[in-house]
This record gives sequence, C-alpha cells and structure tokens, in this order.
Amino acid sequence: MGALPTWFARFALVLACVAMGGGDCGGGSSPGCTSDGDCGDGAYCSSADGLCYVLGSCVAAADCAEQNLTHTNCTGAWSCVSQSCEWTCSGPLPGRGQTCGAGDACASGLECIHYYGVAGPSGPEFRTCEKRCTADADCGFGSACVNVTDGPGRVCRNRNG
Repeated sequence: MGALPTWFARFALVLACVAMGGGDCGGGSSPGCTSDGDCGDGAYCSSADGLCYVLGSCVAAADCAEQNLTHTNCTGAWSCVSQSCEWTCSGPLPGRGQTCGAGDACASGLECIHYYGVAGPSGPEFRTCEKRCTADADCGFGSACVNVTDGPGRVCRNRNG
C-alpha cells in the first residue's frame, strides 16, 4: 500500500492532538493561525496551511524545519519518521574559528559571530564560531584572548596556532 495522502496524514495529527487534550492545536478553526503564538501550548502554526499542529509532528521534513525544534549537538537534517520529527547527525558542529553551520550553529560554548573583513560591508560577510573574551583567563588552558583585526574582534585562539 502506498503513502497516505497529505490531507489524511494531517487529519490524523489533528485527531491525535485532540485526544492528547491539546485543545485547538490542529483543529483547523477559522480563521486559522499566522504565528505559533496563535496556537495553544505544545503546538505550532504550519506555514503550509495556516493551521495549528502538535509540536514535533510532521507529514514531511519541511514541517520539522519550521517548528524551531532543538536538536543534539551536531550538524545534520530533519526527517519525518512515522509522523514524528527526527534529527539525523551527519557530523560535529563547527569549532572555534570555523565557519558557522546551518542556522548559525556552533559547538557548545561558542557563538556564531557575523563580521566583515577589510572591505567592510561592501565585501562578503563572514560567520565564524568563536568565544568572546576580555582576558586570557576567559579562554582556558592553552588559549589566549587575542584581537582579530578586521575580524570577529576579541576572541579566544590556541596559543600554538
């Protein structure tokens, strides 16, 4: 037997939401939703049809991506398995000094810093994973707080490299 039609799968999600006591988290009530704030707790507003659905539920991987769900500390992609969002890792998140990952993702303890090089805003925008600092003590053993001119500013770097 083939895959269920999209409308049927969405209807099944609505029934599951109501059965779990989620209230209007997929009921398709008029006039619908325009943002997640229009839906009850534990629900999100689907951009596909403007209706509320159970958070973490899906018909396609695109449903997962729009829900602003958190995932494990790795790069990867969302998939929709048995109408539930699942994150599949493809590699570690970028480390210190590396280009930020999708959605400005960086390894734990780092932030994605956006900056322009010597050409300023007329040049390309750079995005690297960094730890901001004001002194060497902010960086930990083996690292120093340095000022990267025309870069991310004062950030931690390895002492030998």
